[in-house]
Amino acid sequence: MVDKQDNGASVDAPAKSRHRSPNYPSFGLRAAVEKIQSLYKAGGLAPLMKITALKQMGLNKDDANAARHVAALKSFGLIEELGNDRLKLTQRGVDIVARQEGEPQRSAALRAAVNGPQVYRALLTEYAASGIPPDAALKSELIAVKKFNPNVVDYFIKDFRDTLDFAGLSDLSVLELPKEEIED
Repeated sequence: MVDKQDNGASVDAPAKSRHRSPNYPSFGLRAAVEKIQSLYKAGGLAPLMKITALKQMGLNKDDANAARHVAALKSFGLIEELGNDRLKLTQRGVDIVARQEGEPQRSAALRAAVNGPQVYRALLTEYAASGIPPDAALKSELIAVKKFNPNVVDYFIKDFRDTLDFAGLSDLSVLELPKEEIED
């Protein structure tokens, strides 16, 4: 928004601030694995051109959600970018899509992926001894302490719980979270 000063010069009016939540993936691990399965089917272990990879995930490079999708997959440690034009599955991503359910390497990769996003890791560490609280208590904690936007916190909780369920983590003690990771 531009205002005019008395002398006719224009000045930028202060922009209305927008409440942003802490950085978190735009979708949960279940959806992330579906995305990388399409990449694996399209290219196997080979890096794909970014435009091709996005197309395989049902996006195009001009889609506003494309960057969020890539960021979410990277936060779970499932893909890596090679330069600005290629995407490749990480070993964690390959272990999840190429191995069968129940294989120890796949289970370990899923547990590691849950710990990828910093906000997930912080919550898992905080609640490792007591367990994740009910949604209402978790919601109030996320809003009051972690400064989540109240308009998005329910979506975050839904994705977070679905991620834990998908990775088979009813017992958080199996995560073996090292403290030094959380302090970073």
